[in-house]
Amino acid sequence: MKLGSRGELQRIVTFGMVGVAATITHVGSATALVSLLEGALFSSNIIGYGLGFLVSFCGHYVFTFSRMRGWSDALWRFGLVSLAGLVANQAALLTFERLGFAVFWNILFAALVVPPATFVASRWWAFGRHGGMR
Repeated sequence: MKLGSRGELQRIVTFGMVGVAATITHVGSATALVSLLEGALFSSNIIGYGLGFLVSFCGHYVFTFSRMRGWSDALWRFGLVSLAGLVANQAALLTFERLGFAVFWNILFAALVVPPATFVASRWWAFGRHGGMR
């Protein structure tokens, strides 16, 4: 991987676009479900997260990482990467809250640390061929 290469830059942009689509799917479907399910926030958010995860996985598998690994192997690996990102985000939220930091710092962490770490883990491990890349 050559970070400055045109192909890698295109992959990073595609990763961001798929992430935005997944976030819109998560938030939009969860919001709609809260109305449909008359305030069932937790259930609605879980379903929305699941739908967003599917958009994220399918988008990355087809567009970002171009089917580098078999889909079933990539699915469980990406699931672990996604879960690790969620855990990191929640841990930061708890840590920053306990230390008395403003919510802004968690949002900044979520925006600047989690997506790049998720990209690297996805590129090298979840979607890469046999733990690597092509």
